Amino acid sequence: MWEDPIVAEVRRVRLAIEQECEGDFEKIYLQALAVQEKLADRVAATPASKVKEEEKVNLNSTSDCLVLAEVPDIESD
Repeated sequence: MWEDPIVAEVRRVRLAIEQECEGDFEKIYLQALAVQEKLADRVAATPASKVKEEEKVNLNSTSDCLVLAEVPDIESD
């Protein structure tokens, strides 16, 4: 079967991130937010004329983590 090198690279990186964060989704999420913040100047933005002020999202708000706080811990046997 043909293997797409880009897909293979994405899978390798995803696995490395999962291992680095010990499979903890909250750690993965917080790491992703940190990377987004660090690289914010490299992200292509939508022209301001198309984005209403109300639609802008503040990634630093605590509401972004609200769903994570509601997820109960699951202990594996």
